[in-house]
Amino acid sequence: MNRVSEPNQPRRSIRWWHCVAAGLVHSILTAAAFPPFGLWPTIFLAPIPLMWAAARCTRAHSAGWLAALGVLPFWAYEMTYVIPITAAGYVPMIVFLTSYTWLFVWGLSRLCGGLPRLPFALLSAVAWFAIETLRGDVLLDGLPWFYLSHPMIDVPFLAAPARLVGTAGLSLIVAGVVGGLAGVLIRRTPRERRVEAGLMLAACLAWAVGSWVGQRAGPRVGDERVLHAAVVQTNLPQSNKLAWTFENRLIEMSRFEELTRQAAAHEPKPDVIVWPETMFPGSFLDKSALNAQEEAGVYFPHSRDDGTAEKLSLNTFAARLFELQREAGVPMVVGAIGSENTRVVIENGRVSIQSDRRYNSAFIIDEGIVRPERFDKVALTPFGEYMPVIERWPWLQQQLLAIGARGMAFDLARGTRFAPLDLPRKPGQFPVSFAAPICFEVTRADHCRRLVFDAHRRRANLIINLTNDGWFGDFAPSRAQHLQLARWRSLELGTPMIRAANTGISAVIDSRGRVLASGIDGNPGASKIDGVLHADIPNIVEETPYARYGNVLSYPLLVTASILCAISLARIRRGAALGAGS
Repeated sequence: MNRVSEPNQPRRSIRWWHCVAAGLVHSILTAAAFPPFGLWPTIFLAPIPLMWAAARCTRAHSAGWLAALGVLPFWAYEMTYVIPITAAGYVPMIVFLTSYTWLFVWGLSRLCGGLPRLPFALLSAVAWFAIETLRGDVLLDGLPWFYLSHPMIDVPFLAAPARLVGTAGLSLIVAGVVGGLAGVLIRRTPRERRVEAGLMLAACLAWAVGSWVGQRAGPRVGDERVLHAAVVQTNLPQSNKLAWTFENRLIEMSRFEELTRQAAAHEPKPDVIVWPETMFPGSFLDKSALNAQEEAGVYFPHSRDDGTAEKLSLNTFAARLFELQREAGVPMVVGAIGSENTRVVIENGRVSIQSDRRYNSAFIIDEGIVRPERFDKVALTPFGEYMPVIERWPWLQQQLLAIGARGMAFDLARGTRFAPLDLPRKPGQFPVSFAAPICFEVTRADHCRRLVFDAHRRRANLIINLTNDGWFGDFAPSRAQHLQLARWRSLELGTPMIRAANTGISAVIDSRGRVLASGIDGNPGASKIDGVLHADIPNIVEETPYARYGNVLSYPLLVTASILCAISLARIRRGAALGAGS
């Protein structure tokens, strides 16, 4: 690797272990900022070791990979929950995520080398923002977790600019502050340090102004009335869900019925009862599928507690759910599998249920029937419900699935409906239209914005997020992080949220991202336990600039970073060629 001389940028030789240590320190500081530790101030220090390595290294490729080696423990820890799901996919996943560290160190080093007169704060902020955009939104449909901005959700003044520019834009501001601080530490001359300090102060000022404006931006629309919500938090381990026998389903259904009756008996009586994602124990809830199963006349053999045999219809669970809702007298939002053109096929004495398409869906049950409108999950979870790119070759996807995640089936189609659902209300009650992002959909800011807003017009005044966090197994930090991301959607969109989570953490969140209640009644923050959570949601929404205009920064700045990197590489190569020629 050729060494490049940059007159205004220090390039002191650093040892290989310096780069590894930089990555390791970054790992420790980043992990400390996120749940379960929650030491959010450490996020202001976390990027500095990587920025230092990028500025001081003379061999960008090597420094990048060595720093990535130090960051590997962070991703190995945060992705621990993947091991029970796909042990074979765990190592490739953390290697892929770690490669973003290499790209950042390499890219920032090239930017510093080719554009030495530009402030380090500017270059590092743009580079960091570009990497977050690549990882969160672009490559393999993205993993929008662990942004620099995310730990700020518990500090309202620091989080408020996200109401203007979203969490991505807030990450850019944080990167500007951190980059300025790193520039002051890295630059050699007093003049350069003054420039970096000035940019850091400018980023701090932008943050302060953004916070002041963000906290006051947009009118608060609503009144003093509240929506009484009840969440049934289930505790079904994912291992049981994947091998959910008919007998197990009957047991779980009885427990769900018990919790639902408990929810309905609460005073004041709830206006809605919510079950988590795919917790309905039956096969389908849509009317056409139920009719097909009824007409087929197929039954499950079952032994009662007294030992006598009986036959139960395929529609047993749906009938029990409809009767349960009628008895409770409260509309229910339930996660189940939706389908199109479902039919029961009997061949050679064997029964199979086939559908043209299957969806991960949210249904409304009211007056003892399922309403025809439902929400089908649009943004499927990469590697959890489909394989990006590889899904174009179903045979190959199936072979990889058999190797890496035996027992799972990637057979879900993407929904196409973005319109909200209307919650059944009594005369005189305020209307409620809710968006229903399912599971990881709530981590995608622009997607949730599209569910809540139609262009610049609000169409939902509530978000109901159904999720199955049983996938996280015994790894509690990911449950807390998933809730953290959901809170950002409420703050960005000025919209309250009901969150029903299998294994927890269920929560009710207001329009500023504040948790009004979580876990189950009497046990805040509870996970891996079932129960009921009651809370009142104020009838208040807020019209935020982000909700109206969305994320206008990510892709322009990603293009800018690419252009700057291309210019830098060209200048470095030209300088190397001139040096060789002389």
